[in-house]
Order: sequence, then structure tokens, then C-alpha cells
Amino acid sequence: LSGRGPQVQGRVAAHPARVAWPDPLIGYAGNRFDPLLEASLGQRVLCQLLLDGVLYERAGVLAAYSPDFLLLFDVPFPQPARITLAPGAEPRQEGGLRLQLTGRHLQIDNLTPYPLLLDTLRAGDAVKELGILLPPQEQLGLNLDGIGACEIAFQSVREIDLLAPRRNAILRQRADVGQDGLFAVGVALTGDENDQAQEERLRWELRQHPHNAAAAASLARLLSRRGALAEAEEWFRQALTLAQAQPRALADGGQRVANELAELQRRHPRLGGGS
Repeated sequence: LSGRGPQVQGRVAAHPARVAWPDPLIGYAGNRFDPLLEASLGQRVLCQLLLDGVLYERAGVLAAYSPDFLLLFDVPFPQPARITLAPGAEPRQEGGLRLQLTGRHLQIDNLTPYPLLLDTLRAGDAVKELGILLPPQEQLGLNLDGIGACEIAFQSVREIDLLAPRRNAILRQRADVGQDGLFAVGVALTGDENDQAQEERLRWELRQHPHNAAAAASLARLLSRRGALAEAEEWFRQALTLAQAQPRALADGGQRVANELAELQRRHPRLGGGS
């Protein structure tokens, strides 16, 4: 590995699955000495990564490279997680999220230095879309419809060191201050039956309750993951409009949706709102 950046010794790197790029995404491979990569060593960069059939854009410090690999340090990466909590149970903690359930009141604490992305709340057979951002070191209170066990699905951000095969990674540009890719929804390159079932459920929910901002935001994320970007932008806009018109429509006032919409328009400026 060639590198002038941070030392590699003692660091543990996550190694993505080796998945070949589809033809339209084949990038510049370079050789042992790559002037473009040399100029970026030690700099925070945006990199497009193919992991397990999903295309992501993430930021990290380019530490070293070889003809076959890129080594990125300090890559903030959302990790899906769940916590289940029963009434009267001791508070539980997982992935930097702390839950405490008292009667019908659920208190959620973010103990991490990164925002947590809260996705859904399941109580019994009912699933409620949350679609909100919980800032670092802040807490949120939710009142449940009934008394019983509940489950929160969320994304906890971990900083990882990433050893990425060059055929699965393309360096895009230097990362701007505050640009880390946390709000960039990954694009799946293959279909998923669970996504299809979820899309049907969300569309049904929005037909029944067209002012459900959280469901509109969840549908926008799902469409982004499928690559249906124009419709995704429409639903992000709808969710943001509802959140601004109804202060309680989203518990974070639409912060997560606003960030996701801005990130979508930044990456795809030809969309309606990006010009």
C-alpha cells in the first residue's frame, strides 16, 4: 500500500464483499503510483462503494492505496439495529441508544457523538414510521398508544476503517466540511421482496392517511434505494411540507428529511429541486 497519511499499524479495517461493478460503473483503475490518489492522501474524500449489492457514498480519510485496494480511515457508517423493551423492565442500551419505558411513555436517549436515525416503532402488531433524527447527546419522549412491549428499529453510526477493493470503490471528490454521507440513501442494484412488501404497505398507509409525514419519508427512502429518484424527491418534499405545516408530524421537525432531500439533490442536481 502506498500512503503518506495516518499509520496503518494497529488499525482494524472492515473488508467489504468482493462484488464486481456493473459495466456503467467501472472507474479509473490506475496503477501502483496514481497521481490523483497521491494528491488525496491524508485528505477527507467522498467515495462511492459497492457493499453487498448496495451502492453507497461515504466520506473518510484516504490513508493508503494499492493497485487493488483503497484504505479509508474514520468512515462514519450507519449500522441497522433494534432494541426491544417490555414495560417495567430496566432501561436498555444498544448501539448508543438508551430506552426507558414507563407506562405509555418511552424515553429515547442518544449517547453517541453522532446523530441516530430512528426508523420504526413496533408495538404489538402495529408498526409506526418514525423517520426522525435524534441529535448527539439529546433525548426524545414518545407517548405510546397502548401498554406493552415495544421495539425500535434504528441506525447507529459507527466509525470504521474500510479496506475496499478498487473494483468496488470509486473516489469521487474531496469531502466538504460536514459532508459525511450519513444522509445518502444506498441504492440497491437488485430487487428485494421485503422492499416490495414494505412499499405496498406504505402506499396503502398514505392512501388512508395522506398527511402521514413519516410514511411519506419512509416511502421516499425506499424509492431512493430502488433508484426511483424523481418520485423519491417528490415524497421527500411532501414529507417536509407536512412536517413544516404540522409541528408534531415528525418529532424532529423534519430535520432528517431536510438533510436527506438536500443530499439527494446534491448527488443528482438534474432533479427538479436541484437546479
